[in-house]
Amino acid sequence: MQELKEVKRTGNAVVYQTALNRLEQFCSNSKLKFTDINFTLLDSFSRHLTVRGLKPNSIGNYFRSIRAIYNKAIKAKLVDRLYYPFTEISIKTVRTAKRAITIDHIAKLSKLELRPNSKEWHARNYFFLSFNLIGISFTDLIYLKPDNIIKGRAVYRRRKTKKEYSIKLTTMAQRLLTYYRHTGKYLLPI
Repeated sequence: MQELKEVKRTGNAVVYQTALNRLEQFCSNSKLKFTDINFTLLDSFSRHLTVRGLKPNSIGNYFRSIRAIYNKAIKAKLVDRLYYPFTEISIKTVRTAKRAITIDHIAKLSKLELRPNSKEWHARNYFFLSFNLIGISFTDLIYLKPDNIIKGRAVYRRRKTKKEYSIKLTTMAQRLLTYYRHTGKYLLPI
């Protein structure tokens, strides 16, 4: 997890740490050894999480994280592959329902009377800026710099996937970016 933080993959480090914390909490053991992690333990852990109300996708995230840590330990020769507990463990995911906002809700949000410069007012502006930039993630939005705006387009590389985007700025996006323009390093004062 420290290595992930060093290469600025803090999101993965947090996910791994959270999974590890849950497993250690379940086992009441912060000194868990790789050889202690076996099918029986993982199966009990899965049932424990289910009883606690976690959904299959959350449990799957924990198990994928623990498996990734285990795989790294094998590569680093910290544990022999002979002890690998995941061959009999099925990590399930369930397709989640689409949670798209309706056009009616967007219209209501745009007409909502909010006190200028309130937290809610800025949050709505950031939402509409993200919406107008085809759903740019909040992280990518706050890291936009003035040199990411080229000939009426937002050109940037997504931090998570490294995929490059070039998005035409709508009138609303231009208006919001002009409003938030300041002398800092980034486009938005966050």
